[in-house]
Amino acid sequence: MNVGNMASGFFCSILLGVVWACVGATVASARKEKCPVWSFYTIGTAVAALLCWGGWILGDPGRVENGWYLFFRLAPAACFNALGQALTMYNLKASGRVLAYALPQTNFVFPFLYSVIFLGGVINMWNVTGLLLIVGGVFLSANLSGKRSDEESVPRGNTTLLAPREVVFGVAASVSCGISQILVLLSETNAGTASATFKSALLLSASVVVYGVGAAHEKYVSGKIRLRTLRGGVVWGVFAMCSYLVLFHALALMAESRQSGVVFAIGCSVAVLLFWVYSVCRLRDRVSRRQLAVLGVILSGIIAVRLG
Repeated sequence: MNVGNMASGFFCSILLGVVWACVGATVASARKEKCPVWSFYTIGTAVAALLCWGGWILGDPGRVENGWYLFFRLAPAACFNALGQALTMYNLKASGRVLAYALPQTNFVFPFLYSVIFLGGVINMWNVTGLLLIVGGVFLSANLSGKRSDEESVPRGNTTLLAPREVVFGVAASVSCGISQILVLLSETNAGTASATFKSALLLSASVVVYGVGAAHEKYVSGKIRLRTLRGGVVWGVFAMCSYLVLFHALALMAESRQSGVVFAIGCSVAVLLFWVYSVCRLRDRVSRRQLAVLGVILSGIIAVRLG
């Protein structure tokens, strides 16, 4: 077990969460400006794919081993990820921002458990405790963030903070993204010498096709909204490109110690924390002592996973 690679992988996992939080903030802003979901993602993934292909070509690519193997793993991953991302963005308008963002982030549970059961991943008391804390913290932070701060706030007469539609969308997005991450993990088991840039470009290119099909069926929007969609999509595309590059690099580092599933756990948790900060500072969502306590629970979970 290479301790240096584990430390680097842990750092990359945290960096991945930072980038994912930037991705989430961009999506929340675009949804607030009523940008069409599928068109927004089509523009963003196209920009990210072009940047990755350009970087791969300039980097003297050479021969790629197992190219078709990667394609048949990453293309379905792109489909499931696109569905999950679209459901998350739709939900950002219908429910509290942190709630709508936090619930799908529990998707890391699926690749972690898969890596433990089928890929020989390491699991111990610290990992289990950390995961339980993280999952519990994410759900608590979502429940505590049910009140909205914008014009779409709808008072609820009951005690629940999750409407049935929001629960269905959030769980569906989590499952869809979780399946996508499992397929990404599988692609790493026989990736050969393919670089992170090539794998990112392949995954993003397949995503463009999926989002493009959805965009073709969207209703017409005004020129002003189209301009906002273009601007937001380009920014999202840059962050998305960075996220995939960091993701594949982190997976490669952690795979040596059979803890690749932990990458998603740490990344998703850090993303939830930072998105919560963004929603409070930028979007003016409410703050409470209970929410601060929940952040402490999630941080404790991240530390426990690291100790494992």
